[in-house]
Amino acid sequence: MAQFTKVIFAIPDLHPAVTMHALLVGLKPSPFLETLYADPPPNMDSLRARVAKYMSIEESIEARKKKSHPHTIGESSRFQKRVKPGRYDRYTPLNATREAVLQEACSLELICLPHSRRTHPSADPTLRCNYHQNIGHNTKECTKVQDLI
Repeated sequence: MAQFTKVIFAIPDLHPAVTMHALLVGLKPSPFLETLYADPPPNMDSLRARVAKYMSIEESIEARKKKSHPHTIGESSRFQKRVKPGRYDRYTPLNATREAVLQEACSLELICLPHSRRTHPSADPTLRCNYHQNIGHNTKECTKVQDLI
């Protein structure tokens, strides 16, 4: 929503109806989109308020799911190993490497790099993540980069 708003403000004299239509066309089919079509918001401020409410609902549902279903691998509880999950179950196949997509997204200011953190002493020095700007894992296997892209 922040990126959409940034682009919208960059266009001079844009009619509010065009803005609303562009947003509706750009959203993925979902129950939220159906509510927008059923009861269209009268202006962008009310739309932003509805988006904020919907996002908080989605985030609380995700938080409850994570608390009730820890991600594990293995059949036996004796041998279960915790897995650091990504945010999504499936990812769109890319035509370029994650490193290249990350670099392009950063140059277009779609993604901001986080502040670099201290590297763990036992981190593998042969692996470097361009997103986290430290060693220990590579950009290709970084779940944060996968989720952002």
